[in-house]
Amino acid sequence: MKNVFVQNIISPYRNRFFCALNKEDFDFSVYYMGYTEPDRNWDTSKIERQYNSWVDTKGLYLKIGALGGHFNPRLVWKVLVDKNIKNIILAVSWNDPNILLITLVKRLHLTKKKLHFWAEANYTASWTNKHNSRLKWWLKRSVFNAIDGALIIPGKMSKITFEKWDINNKQFIYLPNTIDDTSLHFEPSLRNTDDLPVFIMPIRIIERVKGGLNFFEAIGKENVVRAQFIIAGDGEDKDKFIDYIKDNGFESNINLMGFCDSFKMSELYSKANAFILPSFSDPSPLSLVEALYFHLPVLCSDHCGNHFEAVEDGDNGLTFSPLSPDSIKLQFERFMLMRDKWERMGERSAEIYKERFNTVSVIKQFVADYSKVSF
Repeated sequence: MKNVFVQNIISPYRNRFFCALNKEDFDFSVYYMGYTEPDRNWDTSKIERQYNSWVDTKGLYLKIGALGGHFNPRLVWKVLVDKNIKNIILAVSWNDPNILLITLVKRLHLTKKKLHFWAEANYTASWTNKHNSRLKWWLKRSVFNAIDGALIIPGKMSKITFEKWDINNKQFIYLPNTIDDTSLHFEPSLRNTDDLPVFIMPIRIIERVKGGLNFFEAIGKENVVRAQFIIAGDGEDKDKFIDYIKDNGFESNINLMGFCDSFKMSELYSKANAFILPSFSDPSPLSLVEALYFHLPVLCSDHCGNHFEAVEDGDNGLTFSPLSPDSIKLQFERFMLMRDKWERMGERSAEIYKERFNTVSVIKQFVADYSKVSF
């Protein structure tokens, strides 16, 4: 095979992308560092890989504090010595030990293979800050500056981020994250028609990342009681949410649904009048793309990487800064004043989905753009 994607584990949405890519005229394989990781819950035995792939079962998964990564000497050796492989597409976090090793080999000019990097860089995540760790800052720039092929990115946020990181003179290929719309079904008849609007919030209940409580505290009790908020997801801070709801008497306004499968999510998206995503950190969330598919007006944090492509201010939604309580409250109240326009805004969301996130169109464009920069 000419092109190899180096991927950490088998995941549903990336697997679906590779299956769709395999239908195009594109010679590739995917090398996986392992089947799964400790904090992933999906059953990989049920994920059918309809493309050429290999899983390195002899690698190690290392975790130090909050950081985790793979070490796969056999995989690294295989991609570097196989003469048939011309292009290596790194699709793993830049600080993974395998990625550090492959890019070191490249910097030392010990391989002529062209390196590309599929990255969802987002400068709004606190760990990307230069002052967070100068060593991380240096290593990150060393990794990305070793790339002599393209940076494959989901949108404008990543391009801005690389400019802020001083990663210059690179070729960019846009590859938005796409959803599996074959497992989602929009039922307009389910849409809520009560006076109290229904908001869908598909978030993991991890406050430092998703900012759910930050959002509710910012808009204030007087605004929470103006709507019903359905939170679809689970997480380590669930007890904090339960206490918050109980202490404030929000049992009728904030509903914790826990983990929901695609069938249940289709029902919830169809029922909702609007979508909210209040994240502190979210590289390129698929839930925002799902909201477009379900014809929903959106209100989301400007820390969500794909908000540039998914949200047209005033036309299909609004954004706010999750770091500013005033911004959150102002934009929520502005959004509520637009309720008579939500249906039209939802239709614009559906148009944006077809224009920018349709899987077939996205993949065909990727193949065309990639062919211009690969060997």
